[in-house]
Amino acid sequence: AYPETSDNGYFLYYDKSVVTDPSTLEGIIEQCGAAGKNFYMDIQSGWYDVAFFFGTGAECYYEYDTDGNVTGAVCDYSGEKGLAAMKAMVNMAKSKGKGYEQSPDGAASLFNPEGGTAGALVSGTWDYATVKDFLGDNFGAAKMPTFTVDGQTYQMSGFGGFKLVGVKPQTDSDKLTFCHIVADYITSEEMQMARFEAKGWGPSNLNAQKSDAVQANEALAALAEQLAFCPGQGQYPGAYWDLTQAFGTDINGGKYADADDAALTAALKDLEDSIKAAK
Repeated sequence: AYPETSDNGYFLYYDKSVVTDPSTLEGIIEQCGAAGKNFYMDIQSGWYDVAFFFGTGAECYYEYDTDGNVTGAVCDYSGEKGLAAMKAMVNMAKSKGKGYEQSPDGAASLFNPEGGTAGALVSGTWDYATVKDFLGDNFGAAKMPTFTVDGQTYQMSGFGGFKLVGVKPQTDSDKLTFCHIVADYITSEEMQMARFEAKGWGPSNLNAQKSDAVQANEALAALAEQLAFCPGQGQYPGAYWDLTQAFGTDINGGKYADADDAALTAALKDLEDSIKAAK
């Protein structure tokens, strides 16, 4: 396969008039609350909650055979690393109404000067134009912040998403050669820059990434910095997304607000076992 884009992931958008230091999660929530605004992040999703789990060094991924069937899963959420991640999410949920809220669909509109309630939010390049238009000179974009649990500081992680152009096996060698030529051309530096200029797609080509135009795009610059802390996203079965949505919903709903480490570990063990059983 031939790399085509490097632009799917998430990072921090923030209002510079509200958040002057976007480096720590705790500081962002405090600054938003002090200004009567909120920090929005979706933790009712297995795509976003890995910002915490992967940030502490926990792992969760699936193994597949050549036919695309799940053959196993690696998940260590019930260990000390997973516990630290869950405690961070529980602590964030305790700030609901005091600087944090669950991120809804269309969160970029929360920066609207006409009644918007966002001081900062986690999103991706798809919201760049909208957020920049709303915030104007106060527009800010940065990598994900750090968070601290029990005196230990971690860099938030996430999934890195990249598009590839695949070439199928061919019995005709001439046809195979032609397919490779086409794939190589449409993923070339020239074509990636053309798509960036026409559609804003983030290039995977290293030379294209270094161009002045791409470097000047604040969203792609923030994402590029964040991707250094993110593993590439693999394939996850549908049950994984349902399980992590329910898990995050319980956290946001306050189910674990007063839970001790043993209760949190038990919840993580249930999640881990269910993830491993998912097909």
